Amino acid sequence: MQWPLTVHGYSNFTLTGTAEGRRRAAHYLGSGLADGTLRPVIGEVLDGLERIRDAHRLMESNRHTGKIVVRI
Repeated sequence: MQWPLTVHGYSNFTLTGTAEGRRRAAHYLGSGLADGTLRPVIGEVLDGLERIRDAHRLMESNRHTGKIVVRI
């Protein structure tokens, strides 16, 4: 490790604890998703509700990177 180590922490409540904060956060997320600035990383797409067990196994194994999507 390299020293000095700097750790930054953030509290979501600080951002969303007020109505104005929630409005600003919703606007930021909504506009980022709409214009493509924020794109979720999809790790695996499983088709059908019968694959829900596979999705849970994958999630519990912690071997994935990104979101696990079950398309029904």
